[in-house]
Amino acid sequence: MNTNFENMSDQELLQIFKDKTDTSIKAFEELYRRYSQTLYIYFYKFLKNSFFIKDLYQDLFIKIYQLGTEGKLDNVENFRGYVFRMAHNIALNKIYADEKQQTYLEGYKELMEEAYAGAEGSQDEKIEKLRNAIDQLPAHLKEILILREYNHMSYIEISQVTEESMENVKIKIFRAKKKLKQILSGKSKKIRKMV
Repeated sequence: MNTNFENMSDQELLQIFKDKTDTSIKAFEELYRRYSQTLYIYFYKFLKNSFFIKDLYQDLFIKIYQLGTEGKLDNVENFRGYVFRMAHNIALNKIYADEKQQTYLEGYKELMEEAYAGAEGSQDEKIEKLRNAIDQLPAHLKEILILREYNHMSYIEISQVTEESMENVKIKIFRAKKKLKQILSGKSKKIRKMV
């Protein structure tokens, strides 16, 4: 069978996937090709710990493979939203399960506020300052901003992934951008209680 998997929709690939044949493996490989890079970047930007990211990333695709071969993905209409929802849950479980990670995020946020307050410099320095500012955002704002700005997801897709109303998504994106501006201008201590 000479099938062009690249031209198939996610739903068509999911239907082939459950057959447990060489063709189904190729369908899985195409889904992996489509989503692996953006999901890895999502984990990286959200968790910033390369040791755990590789494990979580592999766990995600193993779970997708298992669900697909069991036919449990047959009724998934928006596969992209579904896998980002899975990644979202895996990332949150990691954060909540690891108290050291929570402590690190809080301490890092305060350190960056002091270290980068009012700094100016070259384009590379500004990019680095922006990355550090994003790291300072609370996890619930950081994730939504990453989904919107780095993964170019719509408000509806973000709402599906995070299981929040579209209005809450818009509010959080607004707050995240406002907080970023304040961090970058060195005024973030004044608004810490806002988020």
